[in-house]
Amino acid sequence: MSGKTFKLFGKRKEKSEPVSSPDAEETDMSISLPTNVKHEWHVGFEAGKFVGLPPAWEVWLDGSNIR
Repeated sequence: MSGKTFKLFGKRKEKSEPVSSPDAEETDMSISLPTNVKHEWHVGFEAGKFVGLPPAWEVWLDGSNIR
């Protein structure tokens, strides 16, 4: 599957000049889909608390009194 193509324009010459001015230099930029994606954690919320958090997040939440 191919990525989407976005068009970027050159920097503005003055603050009042629109970004997409006719004399702006146009550049194509392609953004690919993510690669090597891993789903390592599934976090849920049951009975008023988070379940399945990574251990470091669990420690952080306990210490920050967010719950």
